[in-house]
Amino acid sequence: MNGKPFKVAFIDINSVYDKRRYDWLTADGTPYIEMDSLDFDDDFLETIYRIYKHTYSKISSDLYLTDKYELLKYTRWVVLQDSHQNVAGFFLCTDHNNGVKLGLAAAIDSRAARAALKTLCINAFNVDGVFAEVSLPLEGALIPDVPEVDARTAEKVLGPEKKISNIDTDGKHYSRYIKNIGDKKKMMVGRPLLE
Repeated sequence: MNGKPFKVAFIDINSVYDKRRYDWLTADGTPYIEMDSLDFDDDFLETIYRIYKHTYSKISSDLYLTDKYELLKYTRWVVLQDSHQNVAGFFLCTDHNNGVKLGLAAAIDSRAARAALKTLCINAFNVDGVFAEVSLPLEGALIPDVPEVDARTAEKVLGPEKKISNIDTDGKHYSRYIKNIGDKKKMMVGRPLLE
């Protein structure tokens, strides 16, 4: 490998409904394949970025990622595919001291793709070591089917480099500064591994 190593899993959107365990999300090996960052085709990156931009621009006019190459900061990719093996959605993560942290998740404008992504998220956030900071729209789609992490624990998981500026009175929601976007309200969900 000459570039950055990635783990990529290509999953059929119908397979997310299987009653199997999702521990593979935090492991190495099947269904992940090892890829080199230099192996990512520009058209593939453009497709993922277009879905990201379309989905996230509905939440905010300010986008965290400004071009398709910024997607390469995420090193674990779960790519949902339709029956023709076209990209239907994605779940992009990074390895973290407390497990695997979701960075981005989005699906095309299709009921089947959105339902598959929601099911994948629910299954994933019930696995020990998989967690995310979610915004209000995703939170609304996932709660009460995923564990909620209190803001004080989230603050410990995020560490000083991702400083929380304000914790809401509910003890779950918090605000923090996000590059290119500014202060945003978030909530942590899932099962981060805690010392």
